[in-house]
Amino acid sequence: CTIPIYTRTLPVIQPTTSPTRPPQCYPGSPDPRCPTSPPQCYPGSNDPRCPKPTTPPQCYPGSFDPRCPRPPPSTTQPPNCFLGSTDPRCPRPPPSTTQPPPNCFLGSTDPRCP
Repeated sequence: CTIPIYTRTLPVIQPTTSPTRPPQCYPGSPDPRCPTSPPQCYPGSNDPRCPKPTTPPQCYPGSFDPRCPRPPPSTTQPPNCFLGSTDPRCPRPPPSTTQPPPNCFLGSTDPRCP
């Protein structure tokens, strides 16, 4: 005895696809449909894949830029300056270029004497 086999075909359902937008391609676009090319890097380039140059620090005494080197803190005492001080860090008065006062006595020939 043979048993009839019934085959039934199911309808093929196509997946519903929403209309896709075209890729928005620009340098650095994350869309995988966009072609990739190496970045064109040059000074002033706006390509986000290019490294951004940093400006060098402006270093001068008293600069607060953290990239500038700091001098070590001073451990020496400031100079104690007064008239006649022997500290070599103190300013010295210029040597006197004036003449000594006249030595006046009766009969002196120094023209500065009265």
